[in-house]
Amino acid sequence: MAPVFLLLGAAGAAGIVYLIFGGKSPKELPGSGSNVPKPGDDPTRIPYTLPDGRVIQTHPAVGIAIYQAVATGDPDYMRNTAKQLRELGWTNEATELEKIAGQVPKAGSGAVTTPSVASQALPPELPAQILAGMQAVVVRQNPAEMRAYAQKLRQGGYTEAAQSLEAAASLIEAAQKAQVPAAATVTPSSPPNVVVATPQLPAPVPTVTPTPIQLPPMVVTPQAEVVTPRRAAADMLVKHLTVDNPPKGKEDQGLVRNYQALAGRSVDGKYGRGDAMSLYDAASGKHVPPPPRYWPKSNYAAAKREYDQWLASMQTADPARAGEFAQARANSGRYYPS
Repeated sequence: MAPVFLLLGAAGAAGIVYLIFGGKSPKELPGSGSNVPKPGDDPTRIPYTLPDGRVIQTHPAVGIAIYQAVATGDPDYMRNTAKQLRELGWTNEATELEKIAGQVPKAGSGAVTTPSVASQALPPELPAQILAGMQAVVVRQNPAEMRAYAQKLRQGGYTEAAQSLEAAASLIEAAQKAQVPAAATVTPSSPPNVVVATPQLPAPVPTVTPTPIQLPPMVVTPQAEVVTPRRAAADMLVKHLTVDNPPKGKEDQGLVRNYQALAGRSVDGKYGRGDAMSLYDAASGKHVPPPPRYWPKSNYAAAKREYDQWLASMQTADPARAGEFAQARANSGRYYPS
């Protein structure tokens, strides 16, 4: 059976690019605005799986760009991506992508219907709802959440799908540790936005065991929403500051900077009151913000008074969450200037 990991090339690793960042200008990494490096500029290399199962060692941004191109199913898009990678010096990667493009019939060519390179890697017995569920957790780019979902799939008998999801989690984790945004796009024509809803997992078809394992039902989102880059960055930052709750000074400055850049804030990696207030913007998901961790040293009292007045106004403006804003106001001074 072909490796299941390619389905995440179409709906996972590349789907991260599709669902969160959408189309960007060629050779640029979304969010940070940095360029795809030339081979000699950055020695970072991690493994990427090609459609035929072979693994190549390449830069994270280049590998994700390959998956982005394959996900479109458009041979012209793939060749354009390959051309730009070759211009940057990634000759071997460009050659591999051109090979893949040669196996995909061009839309409207009248050729006999043939599965795309990505779809050829999908095992026919894997339910569509399982694929959608995998996409829903991959789009949030949280390796721990992806591994937890993979464990449910493994318990239900979907071993290859679980391995695939775990591989994608490792890929995203490696890219994050390399301080590379979780997507790189090369765009001759931007693909459409994709909206993914979290489905309920169906009971798997029993294979070896006589009695199938009934997976717990997944919560079905009544109406899917488009996850923008800023919204995704805001969700990740709030989770980091509340659930992970690192000590002051130990925050993940990469997450903070990414959100600040997408929200049009001053990018310094320090979560302050202005960043906190911007989390309630509709574009950020209207979060009740975690307490600011950094305050101005010279006028702390005035800055805190201004922030507390804003929280009080939110109690009135958002009565459904007045209690949450009251708690946020009580905790606003938890971190003093240092």
